[in-house]
Amino acid sequence: MLSAFLIHIVAYVGSRGQNPPQDCQVSHLCDRRNCFNPDHLRAESPQVNNSRKGCAGPIFCSIHGHLVVDLCTHQPRCIRAARADVFCCLAIRESDSQWGSRTNSAATDRSAASRDTVTTQRGARQSQSLLEWMSRASESFDGARELEEAVAEGLL
Repeated sequence: MLSAFLIHIVAYVGSRGQNPPQDCQVSHLCDRRNCFNPDHLRAESPQVNNSRKGCAGPIFCSIHGHLVVDLCTHQPRCIRAARADVFCCLAIRESDSQWGSRTNSAATDRSAASRDTVTTQRGARQSQSLLEWMSRASESFDGARELEEAVAEGLL
């Protein structure tokens, strides 16, 4: 009898050394059906697995990487790819030449903005590396080649 395995289930079993519980499905935290990164896989009830579909997850600023809003109610949190169309207040302020003139203390705003820019750049680098790690595709997962070889050799 020939059985078909989905690669994400093989990755789950390979990384944890056991099958998922009988009443559970292997859920993708990243909502990518072709992903087999073990960090993105969890054994969950069918109800929780289905509730993850369409979850917006945490939404970060496209410029700075700031968390704008977290719409995910799941534990562990859903992982979503970075978006290019979301901007925080700081990004809007930086792009609006009239921002400082709308306040009574434009000079204070400029010095705070320069201080915020240094802090923002440091935070953006840290947030960007976290975002890149969280949203990396399975093919960039360390160990993907070894997993594929093990499957091809019939070890898994």
